[in-house]
Amino acid sequence: MENTITATQAKAEFLGLIDRVASGVIGPVTVTKHGKDTVMIVPVVRPTKKPRGYGALRGMAIACPNYDPFAPVVDQELTADVENLTR
Repeated sequence: MENTITATQAKAEFLGLIDRVASGVIGPVTVTKHGKDTVMIVPVVRPTKKPRGYGALRGMAIACPNYDPFAPVVDQELTADVENLTR
């Protein structure tokens, strides 16, 4: 059952109204202004936390099909210019 209240009534009892909606005593409340629905006061629904543990991130990352973690980073051999090194 949906509760409807005028803006004037909502203003007069706003703090009590949000307390009752948040605690679940009454359901969502629609506030009307000049006979038209203006806003709805509903409780916040917080998502439930999933348990953390081994395998919690399974399926969260996707590896590239041609990725080789042991392949060399560069194709050519890196050499140092020994003559220009400073100490």
